[in-house]
Amino acid sequence: MKNKRWIVLGLFLSLLSLQCSGDEASKKEEKKKPEIKKVLPDPSFFAVTKGIVGGFVPPHTSWQFLIEKKREKEEAFVWMMKNPQEANEASYTKGQVPYAELVKLLTKADKMKLWEFPLEKPREGEDIYGLDTSLHAHQGKKFWVNLGPAGIHSPSEVRANKKQKESFAKMVTLLKETAEKHAQEKSTEEEFGKAIERANPYMYLNEGEGKEE
Repeated sequence: MKNKRWIVLGLFLSLLSLQCSGDEASKKEEKKKPEIKKVLPDPSFFAVTKGIVGGFVPPHTSWQFLIEKKREKEEAFVWMMKNPQEANEASYTKGQVPYAELVKLLTKADKMKLWEFPLEKPREGEDIYGLDTSLHAHQGKKFWVNLGPAGIHSPSEVRANKKQKESFAKMVTLLKETAEKHAQEKSTEEEFGKAIERANPYMYLNEGEGKEE
């Protein structure tokens, strides 16, 4: 009788061991499954300009770049211009950006709710983020861009709070670091001009997108 009990107990433990092994195998299979890529809509890009505040004298653009998804492709590229005031002439560079990095950047924009951040009112009024910087973010139908003062301007009726200003500054820094990291090939003024024109905010503003009601 005792032998039978030991036999039954042994069978039970064997079955339990097999089940645990099966569970572990299933977990490993789940881990091996490839991540599903996020498909970005067209257009998807970030364009950033340093030097937007002017007055009687137009602002000096010290740097500008575009990080852009190639239309209908899971590819991303960057074009960059640097023109410090002490330089004799501007320099132009370009490069390829890992698609996953652009996805992460746009995901960050979603998480920080960039699309809901306040915009200057009236448009082209005061620089409410205080960085002398314009950020143009676009993801399909989602569109956000802050513009610089056009000549002598009036104070904005809308303000950004401290947290929004800090988040804006961090996003600009992250985007610039990404652009500088990947824009390593020489480019030309003409090539850069054609690229940055695709992010011209007035093309989208004229269509009625990105405006505050």
